[in-house]
Amino acid sequence: DDRFHKIAKGIIDRCAEVGFLYPDTDRPGKLNQNTIELVERAILRKARQCVSGYGAEDFSVRHDVIYQSRDNGSSDRAVASLLKPVAAGLSNHLYTLLSHEEIVSPRTVPLRDDMLYDSKWLRSPKTFMSGYWCQLHQAFQSKQSWLNRFELMAWIATVAYSSKYDEQVTQALLAIALSPSVSAAPLPSESAYDLSQGHEVQNTRLGSIADSAALSFDRTPAARLVPRPHEQGHQIANRRRQEYTNMKHKAGRLFEAELSLQWPCEHPHAPSDRDIASYIDTPKAMRSVVGEWKNWYDNREFCGYLANLTERIEEVPVDRSMVNGSFAQPTILPKSQSLGFVSVDDLLRHSQAPTTPTRSSLISKISRGRSTSSGEITKLIPLLDFLDDKAEPGFERRYLGELRQSLDSLKDYMSWELAQDHASALPMVFQEHLLQCETNVKSIYEALSNALNQIQQNIPAAIQQAIQNIRYRPRICPMFFLEQLRTSRWSALSKSWQDAIAQYGLAITALQQAKRLVSFCKDQADLVRELENSGHAGWRVHEYPEWLLLECESEIIIRQVQQQIARHMMQPPDDRNTSLQLNMGEGKSSVIVPIVASAQGDGSHLVRVVVAKPQSKQMYQMLVSKLAGFLDRPVYQLPFSRDIQLSESQAETIHKHVTRCMREGGVLLVQPEHLLSFQLMELECHADQKSRVAEKMVEIRQFFHESSTDVVDEIDENLSVKFELVYTVGQQRPIDHSPDRWRVIQEVLGLVFHS
Repeated sequence: DDRFHKIAKGIIDRCAEVGFLYPDTDRPGKLNQNTIELVERAILRKARQCVSGYGAEDFSVRHDVIYQSRDNGSSDRAVASLLKPVAAGLSNHLYTLLSHEEIVSPRTVPLRDDMLYDSKWLRSPKTFMSGYWCQLHQAFQSKQSWLNRFELMAWIATVAYSSKYDEQVTQALLAIALSPSVSAAPLPSESAYDLSQGHEVQNTRLGSIADSAALSFDRTPAARLVPRPHEQGHQIANRRRQEYTNMKHKAGRLFEAELSLQWPCEHPHAPSDRDIASYIDTPKAMRSVVGEWKNWYDNREFCGYLANLTERIEEVPVDRSMVNGSFAQPTILPKSQSLGFVSVDDLLRHSQAPTTPTRSSLISKISRGRSTSSGEITKLIPLLDFLDDKAEPGFERRYLGELRQSLDSLKDYMSWELAQDHASALPMVFQEHLLQCETNVKSIYEALSNALNQIQQNIPAAIQQAIQNIRYRPRICPMFFLEQLRTSRWSALSKSWQDAIAQYGLAITALQQAKRLVSFCKDQADLVRELENSGHAGWRVHEYPEWLLLECESEIIIRQVQQQIARHMMQPPDDRNTSLQLNMGEGKSSVIVPIVASAQGDGSHLVRVVVAKPQSKQMYQMLVSKLAGFLDRPVYQLPFSRDIQLSESQAETIHKHVTRCMREGGVLLVQPEHLLSFQLMELECHADQKSRVAEKMVEIRQFFHESSTDVVDEIDENLSVKFELVYTVGQQRPIDHSPDRWRVIQEVLGLVFHS
């Protein structure tokens, strides 16, 4: 697919654009620009054959131009060049071309399908003339309109386009097709012709036949010659043999001459000369001559047919009037430009969303919660009151206040455990629940698919059936419906479709949870933990559809505490910075950061994830696995350091880089060293009088300040006052008051030790 070439070019161009950020990495080679242009043309041409989501959107009219036709101008030379007189010896030329193969069934009409575009018409005329010439003549003689105008145009144009184009042959074919007087020429009567045998009597062939039919020596008068006086035996034998040779040769020449004098006639007569009959078996020779003679005579008749046809072509009148072919061509601009394909929006807009029924869960009563007893909580209240009387204002008061809040939360806390009356039947219940979830997912998917494939009232059924038969509609699959959960697609859906697709996503997460329950049957701790998380509590799918998409792709269910922390991060109290402490294994990197990034990365905010260098690689892999799949959110990096000799164009590239990240709803993964180095580089550029580069960096810093939302991992380390980055400038020199500043300390400590 040519689109892979375009994607590869985009990757190479992106690498070349930001390659200065990776000075130790090899630069990829550039692709041939001419090849890229051909690829773009190929993509544009194939776009009309693709469906929505698989290349149809690549169609564009930006390369279209108004056609400047060349037929409006008039030129005497051009008109004169159109006149192609019939060449002398056309019939002989046609005979030569037709001689390459045997002509069979000349009065059979060829199939019309054979006249469609085919590569055989682009070959030399000698490859197809023998098989089609007489048949084409027969077809047009039987019915002049055997081929309609457009079929004839396509066929003749193909023949004329051949690199071995013969204009005289093409003109003759066109005359047969268009001129009734030419096509009326009588066709030869035989059923087969072998024109390679010639159309004139061939004396050499007659001589060969005579030689092959010669009588043996014993049967000729030469064998009975009378011996001469005093002639010995070997002498008479030699004389008789010589006489046989001479007379046989003379008889062969007489045989050729007498038959040649009979040409042209259809049936030759055997020569009556006694000298011929004395040395040649005339009946045997004539049997061979008749077959050859018939070929020559039939070919002579065929040659006459070609001569007659050529004369008729020459007699076709030529219109010598000059017509001014120029005309005023009106400029017609389309009022509207349709997409040219059935888009996903069209499909969903013209389809009514189905109603998806909800089913009761079989596992709702398997686990039960137990709240903390009020007696246990009551025992702690006097202790807190006692500590409250003893506490000092400030930190101790604050600590006790948070401790009371924790005690209030303990009142609402419930611990979960399995119901003992269901313990033995758990495997069977979970298997039945899994089967129910599979059935539910399948039924919802079928309902969604049927809703898209149903016949619409406002569109003719024949048109809809034709669209289905040619498979021109978007491809329907489970991924098609899950893709609608993306933020870019969700807002375009109607409320009914949002409800139906959300129900499908929830059914998938329930199926995934059912599979986990089956696998946790023997692990009570994991089983209780899974049952404890009913899912989708505290947040609505319609508000955060990509969270549901993340659940489906990662096969997880966002726990309530995770969504609470995410909401607290997205909507901090008083819109101020906030810091949170999480326990190990609470899904900080795998769940909380991705859902915060997907919610905040709406195209108007840049989400920056700041991690220390040891965790950077793992965090990058985690973000790519969670965001770069179904959610289609790119993960960018900005590995900035002092090794980069920044120029104005490179600073502009960084600005475009981070702006593109925000526009695409991506995540910018950075390390504290990168941000600090970027700030120090700005100061260094000011100090080195690189004002234009410094101005660009100021713009980027202001962009970060105004548009970015930072998610900082391990803030106790990354925001520690001990964490700093220093750019050294100037020449290396000793520090102030060295070495006295440390020698004095050592001497004082030595005196203290001895005292």
